Amino acid sequence: MAFSAPIAQKLAFTFSKTGAARFYSHHDLMRHIERALRRAELKPRLTAGFNPQPRVVFPHALGLGVGSICEVVEIEFVDHRPANAVFQALKKTAAPVMELTGVETMAPVKGGRQPARTAYRIDGWPEHVTQKVLADAADAILSEEKIEVQRGAVDKARTVDMRPYLLVCRVEGSETMPVVHVELQHSAVGAGRIDEVAQQLSLRLGDVDCRSLSLTKIGVEWAA
Repeated sequence: MAFSAPIAQKLAFTFSKTGAARFYSHHDLMRHIERALRRAELKPRLTAGFNPQPRVVFPHALGLGVGSICEVVEIEFVDHRPANAVFQALKKTAAPVMELTGVETMAPVKGGRQPARTAYRIDGWPEHVTQKVLADAADAILSEEKIEVQRGAVDKARTVDMRPYLLVCRVEGSETMPVVHVELQHSAVGAGRIDEVAQQLSLRLGDVDCRSLSLTKIGVEWAA
């Protein structure tokens, strides 16, 4: 199976990444899906180079520790099979790390989709953090004209204004079990990050460790 083989079929699989799977890194997930493809005896198209790899693309990879109920992986194949048959075969071998929930046929071209907007929920707040307290913190963030954060390794950190990427930050749920709904914008020059939003909320609350919160992606809007 040569890397120069044409794309006979391209499929986008949706899957959930929850529980312990949240702590699989992007590279771990890549290795897992490659092994799952082999076990399912599927024939992905290979990349070029000295170490060809299956053409597997995650159009919006998650940060470590962030869960999702709407992840997508796009895979190119060198043969054509019924999409549902491919889905059922891969569903068995990808479990339990990746719980496949759907499949979609894509145009057989190299370019993939890009996210324009993503939605998340943040829950798992301590008992003393009520709906009103959290709503005040969310309003405080939205009232800021600029929110500077540091991105990158310590020795190569750069300052980024995250505020333009934050579209929605509202509190839902009940008074004693609040949930924060967040929507972030993505563009060619940058994107929002849900861990930064959680950190900003925690800073305004003063006594909440953002690492104890549950961050879950719940929706994606793709660029036209």
